[in-house]
Parts: sequence; structure tokens; C-alpha cells
Amino acid sequence: MKNNDLLYHLPLIMLHENFPYRENDSYENKCRIITKTLMNIRDMGFGGVVINYVWSRPYVKVPGVKECQEEFYMKGYEYLRGETGWNLFNFVCEECVRLGMRFWLYDEKGYPSGTAGGQIVAQNPDFEARAMVIVEKTLEPFEECDIELPVGHECFLSAAVYKSSGGYKEISDFTPVYKADCYKNTDRVHLVNTSNEKAVACAFVKKHMFELAHAQNNICSIRRYIDFGDEDAVKAFIDSTYEKYYEKAGKFFNESLDDPKLCEFEAMFTDEPSYMGCYLNKGAVASVVCDIANKDMVMYPVVNFSNKLVETFEKLNGYSCLDGMIYCFAGENAEGKKYRLDYYRTLSYMAENAYFKQIGDWCEEHKINFAGHALMEDELLYHPTFEGNYFSLFRHMRYPGLDILFCRANEVYDEYSLAAKIISSVAKAYDKKHVLEEISRYFDAVRDITVDSDDYYSLMALQYAMGADIITSYYGYQNPDYQKFNLAFGRLGTKTQGKNLCDVILYYAIETVQMHHKGSDTYDGIMDVHGEYNAQEVACSRSTTKLQKALADAQVCYDFADLEFLSKCRIENGVLVTPNNDRYSALVLPCMECLPELEELLKTFKANGLEIKYVSNPAFEDIKHTNCYNSEEE
Repeated sequence: MKNNDLLYHLPLIMLHENFPYRENDSYENKCRIITKTLMNIRDMGFGGVVINYVWSRPYVKVPGVKECQEEFYMKGYEYLRGETGWNLFNFVCEECVRLGMRFWLYDEKGYPSGTAGGQIVAQNPDFEARAMVIVEKTLEPFEECDIELPVGHECFLSAAVYKSSGGYKEISDFTPVYKADCYKNTDRVHLVNTSNEKAVACAFVKKHMFELAHAQNNICSIRRYIDFGDEDAVKAFIDSTYEKYYEKAGKFFNESLDDPKLCEFEAMFTDEPSYMGCYLNKGAVASVVCDIANKDMVMYPVVNFSNKLVETFEKLNGYSCLDGMIYCFAGENAEGKKYRLDYYRTLSYMAENAYFKQIGDWCEEHKINFAGHALMEDELLYHPTFEGNYFSLFRHMRYPGLDILFCRANEVYDEYSLAAKIISSVAKAYDKKHVLEEISRYFDAVRDITVDSDDYYSLMALQYAMGADIITSYYGYQNPDYQKFNLAFGRLGTKTQGKNLCDVILYYAIETVQMHHKGSDTYDGIMDVHGEYNAQEVACSRSTTKLQKALADAQVCYDFADLEFLSKCRIENGVLVTPNNDRYSALVLPCMECLPELEELLKTFKANGLEIKYVSNPAFEDIKHTNCYNSEEE
């Protein structure tokens, strides 16, 4: 790939079911329409397309109608099946080669990636996403109760009774007065308040996570989703999709990852994989219903879970997660913060190894760049719930990415610059060649905000300045103005090649939101905050956003770094030097918790002359007692 070639800096179009032929058209006519569409896309200044299998599309879903589910099982499984579809798919690839266009693969039927059009969970329900909920009953002194397994839930995990003047949020002493042995019980659990004080009985229950989660509430398809922290579930997804593409279209795979040619797939795009452990997007309506939600399920406070979490947690942390599950929902004490940190770190570790590393390894082996983005990158608050530590996850992608779903550059600059800077920092830290940006005007449309070509270009240029150099677009390809800003963006890329040099490291305080975040039953609208957050989480997230804007306003270039990456750095003459020999003159911390291992690292940095600044906040009084900072910035 020639870095000065305009073609490789032009945006690509996301081409999902976007060929306007009819199902009963002849094969020849479908091919003519495909060619005409690709030529139109090329003429609009796009450098290529992100494509997936061209499948049969004759069915329409109606929510709540049982026959729709049956129809899906008859026709929905045509995804990645049928010689006609594969012939059309290969024809698209051949036409891209003939027309001199880049082409990528998209790994799912719609989004989120991981289901193979719904096939994985339908074939093995054990592979479905899981969550844990809390069910509570208040008890008088010496009172007993039974807690039944809630409708639609899978089994009990643990249960205990705690002294409390009210519900579980009022617990002050987290030493249980009674514990029940109920792991994997599917009937009921009996609990006793053995104290002479009021108490609350808490049962922790495992369930398939579908109702009101992103799996149900998105605008693509209502379908059950995989447990993306389960290596076996993700392996089934790889076998059903990635291996199928290699089997049917292997001739288009790369000879070299570092120099993909126009006759080869450049990258494999994965879209919005995540855990499902929260209620999300109230009011979202998908166009296709594959699975019918159970309307009788009660929506209890919820957190992520995984089929292999219990074993993995004990292996990584040296103790069982079963006894401390109350801390997923309550508790500001030191034990609660440590438990939640261990809990969310374990989930992040599982997601990294099951999804990102496993798919990344497959892509490396098959000579195709692993690209795409996760769900809800926009705020630090969301990272524990949906995926985990982005530095750990995205280092397994060769083209790590993000998405921006609205187009006004000023709004993105002021409030939503986190995702681009986090992902571009990961790319820089782990020596990735490109950063992907998926762009759409979805939220502008939802809010009835008018945007124009100047908005499109301004946003793309802003994201480029933040480190994203490959654009995949959902803007469409019918507007003649697109040629103007596509070519302008391409020329911007050809003229500004080089390394992004920054002078400041901004700490990625993922541990703070991990140790403070608790499950909830919050269920807000499609554009509202997705969860219930305490003062420390909010202060840390807002502080990070404000620091980003302050640094950018002052024309100070910065990168993020997490604890693991910082621990690999060294100090030379008061300058922080990374393993890639990038150099930074200062380290800035948002208001946050300071873990002991970070504290020791900062003391070493300070002793060797590195300037370290931090933001104070009343929510984190203890940070003022540390002695490893040279200065304080409000």
C-alpha cells in the first residue's frame, strides 16, 4: 500500500443490503445493478466498500407475532448459505477489483457482531449472553422467607441476609448474618434473619440477558446475543462466519498483511460486540424481529455475568466471587471497591481473550487486518459495563476503531473526543498502522438536527486530527456533494502523513470507574445515560473530558495511557519514554482513585524528574494525602 496514494485515504462506504435490486430480479439484472451501484460509489469519491454476504431478503418481521420467529428460522438462516448468494458476493469482489476499488469484509448480518445472523445462540442456547440480578426481601428480626426463582431466570448463584434498615442499598455491615448454599439451584432459596435487627435477604440470580438489553433494543435486529466473554461461543461465531468467508472467497484473502493489494480483502470489520449487562435504548425499534421477548420477566437490578466467570474469577484473583456478590450492587467500603475492581477486570480479561485476541489471531493467521469498533466508547463511564479496558482489548486489532453517530464537529470536540483519542492512543502505544472511524448522522436524525456537507467534512477533519485516518461511512452515496468532501478528506490524508507527536500523557482511569460502578435497573431513553453512577464515577469521567478539552484548547497534544502501558515506560532526564521511544514531558491524572501499584510507579517517576499533575475533587479526598505529585491543577 502506498501511503501517498489518494485512493487509500478516501472514505469507504458501509454497504449493507444496499444494492437496490428486487428479490425476483434475474441474476444478470442483479449483477448489472451491483456494477452500476459500485460505479456510482466510486464516482462519488469513495475509495471502496465494506461489504458482506448478499443474502435473500424476502421477509418482513412484525413484533409479537409468533409466526415471525418461525419464519426467521426458515429464511434467516440463509445468511452465508446458498450458492446464488455466494456467487453475487464474489461478483461484488470481482467488480471492486475491476473498478480499482478497495474492499473490506463485514463479519455479521447487521449488528452487533457475534451471532452469525442469530445462528450461534439458536444452535446452542448455552452460548447466549448472561447477566446477574439481585432479588431482595426485607425481613423483621428473626423472620424467615423463601425467594422463588424469578420467571425466565436460569438459576441461583448465591444468597445471604444482611442487617439493613431498608433494602440492599441501606446495608452498612456487609458481614452476612445468614448464608444459603444455593449455587445452581433452580427451585427456591430459604433465608433466615438470625439477628434481632431488621435485615434484607438478597438472592443473586443468573439469567440469559436479552430482554431490554442491546440485543433486544437496537435498530437492526431483535435477536439473542452471544456471551462474548466465552471462548467457545466466539469460536462458534468464527467457525460460522470467518471460516465460511475463507472457504468461499479465499482467493481474495491477502498475501501480506502489511501491503494489501486492490485484488485482496484489506480488512475484516467487526461491529459493536459487547457484554449485555444493562438495560439500554428504551424506545429503540428494530426492523427485524428474530426472537420474541418474554414480557413477564421482571427487570431487577443487573450486572454482567458469563458462564465461565466463577472459575475465571477465582483463577485470576485467588478467591471465589460467590460470597461477595452483594458488592456488585452496594457498598462503598474498601472491600467493595476491591471486589468490583476484580470483578470488572475479570470480565475485561475474558472479553479480551475470547473475542478480541481470538479473532485477532485468526485474522493474523489468514492475512487480513482485524478492524472494527465496540459499543458505547463515548464516555469512560460506560467502559466497565460494555467491554472493559480498551488498552487491553484493542491492542489485538490492526485497525482499531470507534464510531461517531452525529456530525456536528463542535459538539464532538466539546463532549465526545474521548473515543478517538483513546483508540488512537492504543494504536500508537502498540504500533498499529491505522485507526478506523465509522461515521453516521443517526443521532442528528433522531434529534431532527439538519447537517450539511460542511458538517460532514468538519467532523471528518476533526477526527483525523484526533488520530483516525480511515473513514467508513454510513452517510450514503447519493448526494453529489459527497464527492467534494470525500476528495478533500483524501487529499488531507495524503498531505499530512507522519507520526503524531504529543507532549503529555493523560491517564486512562479505567480502574476508578470499575471499582465504583454498581448494577442498577435504570432504563432511560435511547440518548440518555445508560446506568446509575455515583459521585466518584461521574467526577472521574467529567474530569477526563474537561482535561481533554483544556489540553486541546491550549494546543497541547496528548495521548492516553493505562497502568499496564505506563509500567513498561522509563524516565530519561525527566522525560517519560515509551517502549516505542515516544517521549512525553508530563503526566496528567484526572480526579480518580490511585491504586497502590500506580502510587508506587508515580513515586518512581517523580524521583526521576517527571512532572506529574493531577486534578483534585472533593469526591476523592484521599488523593490529597499522596506525596508523588509535583503540582495540583484544579
